[in-house]
Parts: sequence; C-alpha cells; structure tokens
Amino acid sequence: MTQGESSREETCFGILRFLFENGEFRGFKDIEKNCNGARNTVKKYLDELKDEELVEQSLDGRHPYRITEKGKKHFEKLMIGDDIYDLTRSFDAKWLEILRRLLRNMRKHGTDPSEYFQRSCIAFVGGLPYTFGKSKEEFQVNVLDFESRLERNGRKEGLTKEEYWRKKLKEAENLKGAHKILTIRGYTEEEIEEMRIRQGGTFKVTLYTRKKS
Repeated sequence: MTQGESSREETCFGILRFLFENGEFRGFKDIEKNCNGARNTVKKYLDELKDEELVEQSLDGRHPYRITEKGKKHFEKLMIGDDIYDLTRSFDAKWLEILRRLLRNMRKHGTDPSEYFQRSCIAFVGGLPYTFGKSKEEFQVNVLDFESRLERNGRKEGLTKEEYWRKKLKEAENLKGAHKILTIRGYTEEEIEEMRIRQGGTFKVTLYTRKKS
C-alpha cells in the first residue's frame, strides 16, 4: 500500500490480496497467517469486508472465505493506485510538474480528468504518458506510427526512442503552436518544414476544449 495508509487499509488490503491470489475458499487461519495482524483485528476487518460484499463466506459450517467479483474489481483498483503511486515517485520534479500542469489545464477548461482518462486510450512512450481520445483501432495506428517515428529518427542520431523523445521534449520547451506539438511527436525540423510547405507556408491549428455546462 502507499505511504501513510492506516492500519485498517493495510490489513484489508492484505486480506483481499491473499484471497485474490489464492482463488477459492480459504480458512481464517490461513488468512490470519498471511496478513501479519492480530487475530481479533483480522477478524474484525474480515467481517467488515464481508458486510461491504467484497468477501463472502461459505455455508458449510467451516467458515472459509473467498473474494467476490466486486472484491476483485476493488482490489484491482487498489493495485492500479499503488502502481501509479510508484510510477509518480520515480518521476523527477520536471515530469511531475508536466503532469500537474496537464491536470490543472484540464480543470481550467472544464474537463474532468477522471472522465477524460476513462474514455481515452493511453500509452507510455519514453516513460511518459501519451493519450489518444480515439477508437482502439485508431489508437493502435497512432501508437505504432508514433513509436516507429521515434525509433527511426532516433536511430539516425544513435539514440534509443526514449532518449530521442526526451531530446524532442527538451527542444519543444520554448516552441509554440503546431511546431511545438509536432516536435513533441518526434518529427524532425526537415519533416516539419516539409509539412508547413505542403499546407501553403503556414499551419492552421484549432484548439478544441469542452466547456462546463
């Protein structure tokens, strides 16, 4: 669990994890032994999890327990939360500020970050999140195109795709508009200039935001 979690949350997490990983009904002694908690504490929180319908108990008289489907979904959500916590702890201050700015701008323009990430596809390229608010089919095409471009252009400079993308992020820091967006996407200066010429010497960029109702 993440830093600062309470004893209850830690014990409940341990109970759910043990039942999740072991599948079928398990006895109380097994649960107690694997949760490293006092007997009365484990029993108390096990009963609370049962009241919340995250754990169910058999009716055969031996009182074994197993995790419910609702409990599995709840546990998986906790695991994702732990993964995200570990990921953000590994970022340096610069990348955390990029993420913080993204969330701040979403709220400013009336976009709920939770809703956005529910309906958007997301990929990690170069260790940073890259999102697509499109269908899964279009997402796959975009990711493959994006990663192949990074790998192809990076290879020309003797860099991995991750190293090349971080270089492009650095280059884009002081740019604006379409030039900034295309640089972040891994395009070279030559490729950007070629696209600019094809569009008649200028880029037409429209920013769409979803306002609050």
